[in-house]
Amino acid sequence: MEDEGLDLEAYLRIIAHWWWVLLLGTLGAALAGFLIRSDPVPLYAASTKVLVEGKQTPGTPSSGDIRTSQELAAYYKDLILTRPTLEKISERLSSGYSPDKVGGALEISSRGSFIEIRAEDRDPAMAARIANVSAETFIEDLQDRQFAQIAQFQASLSQYGITQDPSIVAAQVASLRTLTIVEEAQISGQPFNPPNRVRDTALAAVVGFLLAGLVILALEYFDDSIRSADELKKIAISTPTGSVLGVVALGSVAMQRLERGKHPSVLDDEVQRGPMAESYKYIVLNLEFSALESEKLKSIVVTSALPGEGKTTTATNLAISIARSGRKVIIVDTDLRKPTVHKVLNVVGTTGLTTLLLGSARLEDVQQHTAVEGLTVISSGPLPPDSTRVLRSHRMAELVKELESRTDFVIFDSPPVLAVADAIVLTSLADGALFVVDAVKTRREPLRRAVQSVQQVNPVIVGAVLNKVSTRDRRHYYYHHYYYYDQDRSDRANKGRLGWLKLPFTRINGHRQRRRRSRSSTAPTDQTRA
Repeated sequence: MEDEGLDLEAYLRIIAHWWWVLLLGTLGAALAGFLIRSDPVPLYAASTKVLVEGKQTPGTPSSGDIRTSQELAAYYKDLILTRPTLEKISERLSSGYSPDKVGGALEISSRGSFIEIRAEDRDPAMAARIANVSAETFIEDLQDRQFAQIAQFQASLSQYGITQDPSIVAAQVASLRTLTIVEEAQISGQPFNPPNRVRDTALAAVVGFLLAGLVILALEYFDDSIRSADELKKIAISTPTGSVLGVVALGSVAMQRLERGKHPSVLDDEVQRGPMAESYKYIVLNLEFSALESEKLKSIVVTSALPGEGKTTTATNLAISIARSGRKVIIVDTDLRKPTVHKVLNVVGTTGLTTLLLGSARLEDVQQHTAVEGLTVISSGPLPPDSTRVLRSHRMAELVKELESRTDFVIFDSPPVLAVADAIVLTSLADGALFVVDAVKTRREPLRRAVQSVQQVNPVIVGAVLNKVSTRDRRHYYYHHYYYYDQDRSDRANKGRLGWLKLPFTRINGHRQRRRRSRSSTAPTDQTRA
């Protein structure tokens, strides 16, 4: 029962995410069915009923006679649509009806001892004529064949010198099958397929809904992006010990719309009290729980599978959040190819890690303090020609141990795992790795290969942070932060399904009230006037 509930919940999430596709598909198909539909050609139908009798002798038929008549009716209905019979019907109609056209216009059925010949045509009179002519032609053709069989039988008797015995003739006549038209086809005044705009529009809407559903299922099936913590858990990672693990999500951070070149940061006072800061507090809390489970967790490498997934933003904001919780944090920019930590935290990038590793400066000389108490930065410094060789040096391993002994927590901002080998080298020196997963463009297979590569070097994987998630996606923890802090959206969610209709008016009234309050606050009081 639990699995069924989870499957139903997943389907409901898919519908909630793609509802607009279902709506557009349904409305678009309905509109197309209403405007572009082709009016069906009106067709008229007429039916002739033929009674089949199995004997010529007078009297009430027995149950055997009735059964024989029913069997003959079922047999004769198939003979009407044979090619010789259709050719004879076509000749008698003489209206340009070919045998194939006659066969397409006829529909033969049997019920009990009756054969119903139904004809369809655009002309109601022609439909009745086709039905009647078909019945008459078949009856005459059947009688001719029966008489021909009797004549052939009598001729064969004459060859053996048998005279025309009246009893033999009477027996032959009694064996004849009789077909009688009991109800002729009448001209119909109404077509049996009248145009129905409402029906056609409704059918088009249903077809559009089903097609939209198929498109959504195809998109979901072929979409290998990672948009939720559940999808992270489904990524199977084989550990060196042979076990299979999934990637644990420590939290989610929403997509931030900023100007080009800017990084979303929790340094700003307004952001510090917003939902993004709360998301990083949540990540820090889960990071602390991860530290409780491991014997040692004082340094982590923040990386990603591919470039552009937000690892530097995550590393800096995580360092700021940890420092604000009252601990000492050092963030080291170990991306010796495209360093950006110094730009985000507004520190000098000309001296730093490479200067320290070359012995040109002491640790105290390259540590730079920030506006956040307890947070210091070691920028990248001058970029070396071979960054991997620098990070693999014995001095780098000693520096990691020294940093861990001097502070509460060390965060290394490293290049992507699948881009260069630097991240693999760093994870072998640190206590764990934190992967940043872009909820928009990160794919399952690259992430799986990246985590697998790190697991082979350092089996301690702290987890992952879902970055750039949608604020409208209820699968993410950030969704609840967003609606908690955004009062307008919270009000709209609490007003029910039609709350969005009142939202513009609510905002207009809110702007008016704020203008009134500002005017009243700036207006002079009675004492001021005095």
